[in-house]
Amino acid sequence: RGVWFGQHGSGTNKNLTQDQRNEAMAEAVADVFALGECDSLYIPNYSSFSMIGIMLTRAERKKVYFLGDEEWMELPEKIE
Repeated sequence: RGVWFGQHGSGTNKNLTQDQRNEAMAEAVADVFALGECDSLYIPNYSSFSMIGIMLTRAERKKVYFLGDEEWMELPEKIE
């Protein structure tokens, strides 16, 4: 029940109704799945939120890039 919003310990979740939380979660899930539809995925920094988008993008054999020291680096097909 409920959806986590904001930083850990944030009181934002307490200010939303259950319908508002459900709607926000539906939008977030749609955004995650939309990430997998991209021609390539650019991620400035990793988060658990981006993991599903990474997996969906890789399943479509599309490229994933992470921002390194001022340049984009491609995620290799196999990580050893």
